[in-house]
Amino acid sequence: MNIQKYFLLFIFGIVINIPAVASAIVEIEVENKAKDTLKKECPNNSNPSPYISFGDINNDSFIDFVALCEDRAGNDLQIVIFLGERNKSFKFFQASGSTLRHERVVQFVEIKNKSIFLNRDGCCEPWKERFQFKAINNEIVLIGFEYVESSVGDNPVASGRSVNLLTSEKVYWQKNGKKRTESKVNIPSSPPIKFDKFNYDEFTTNGPKGVY
Repeated sequence: MNIQKYFLLFIFGIVINIPAVASAIVEIEVENKAKDTLKKECPNNSNPSPYISFGDINNDSFIDFVALCEDRAGNDLQIVIFLGERNKSFKFFQASGSTLRHERVVQFVEIKNKSIFLNRDGCCEPWKERFQFKAINNEIVLIGFEYVESSVGDNPVASGRSVNLLTSEKVYWQKNGKKRTESKVNIPSSPPIKFDKFNYDEFTTNGPKGVY
């Protein structure tokens, strides 16, 4: 009886987990399709398994993905967007300008809450930059920027500035332990920066007034 009982429980467990197993198989299949698509578009990528982030960018309920891609010359990096199709394949949509590759800067992209984030982390110094892009009126534009510096030690302190380019508001903030202080200022409004026109070096040197 005990053997039959455990056998039935085992079979029941397999049946219950079929949806989870099927979902995992679909996820692997989608990821492999994305990597194959990226390889065709970015043949120079030196990383054989590039970091890919999935999500719905344009609110059509299809899974899209973004990744970093080496440009055709193999000298720099750019963000590439692929939109999901009804047949679960992917189609190239847009590429950004240069994100300024540097040996001491770790870069990765991700999709969160229907936004695309470009993250740049100093690998030898505690600083971070974050750029946020979002689809607005059928165009993907830069809507936000954040810069963070932090110290290490027994009493770490973090400070930075966050800029909302939609509301033209900049927040200076500092966090010391659990205490956070901040101040807000308005910056001049500027035309939206389209995703395919974004260039890191251009943004940091000749970008919207008041951001830096």
